[in-house]
Amino acid sequence: MSFSCKSLYHYLCLNFHLLLSVLQISEWLETTKQFEFYASRLNLIAKVQGVDVAEKYTKNVPDYFRGELLYRTLLANCVRSGNMEKTEEVFGKMISLGLPTTIYTLNQMIILYKKCDRRKIPGILSFIKKDSLT
Repeated sequence: MSFSCKSLYHYLCLNFHLLLSVLQISEWLETTKQFEFYASRLNLIAKVQGVDVAEKYTKNVPDYFRGELLYRTLLANCVRSGNMEKTEEVFGKMISLGLPTTIYTLNQMIILYKKCDRRKIPGILSFIKKDSLT
């Protein structure tokens, strides 16, 4: 059975126990310029090495690829880690960069606040109503 680099990468992603191997393959793919997939790599780094290392990785991503998808991926991993301070920092950075505030990003904030500080949920809901995102 033969795999292309891309299909092998996706197969390995399905198996959580192989994340370290996937990260190593992604490093090879990036250095050999097989294809660019910065958000996927960021997701792997966050899961294998932690959100702080993933955030440092974003600084090495070319400006052209530092968009909504990259920061949305970082935000979701911050929420998954339960780090309210880091999540709020990333959310603030997304706003300051002028990235779109989508239902997805606001839902991530609601998920975080549901775990950490339910008193902040009404602020997010009013943000949704204010921007007519319903």
